Amino acid sequence: MLVSRTTSGVERAFLSWEDWACEPASVETTCAMVLDSMGFSADALAASIHDGRTLGTNGYVGEPPAELAELVTQTETAATTLSEAATTAGSTCAAAAATCTSDAVAAVAAYDDLTAQLADWAPYGG
Repeated sequence: MLVSRTTSGVERAFLSWEDWACEPASVETTCAMVLDSMGFSADALAASIHDGRTLGTNGYVGEPPAELAELVTQTETAATTLSEAATTAGSTCAAAAATCTSDAVAAVAAYDDLTAQLADWAPYGG
């Protein structure tokens, strides 16, 4: 299932963050790349959901059933938020910008939000 595969990709990126001891104050290139990886994984999820609901795209499957519509929208929003936050943090941390710490904290918070959102898919096999 798409959500399960993407969840594991986002989780792998976050575990890499922890393995490298990438704390928000860290500006090492490796940590910035891990942030970028989180962003790419989240972007892939958001794009897959968007394409799945957009007529004319290769991934089109139609609108979700009514009971899943809100969950799908919330998941897409959380994935987009993480993608944007992680991409911003990856860039600012790679450049050792003054906003690296606050941007990294925002990315980790967005990761937590997406993780919580993905947990809501458990009853549906996610």
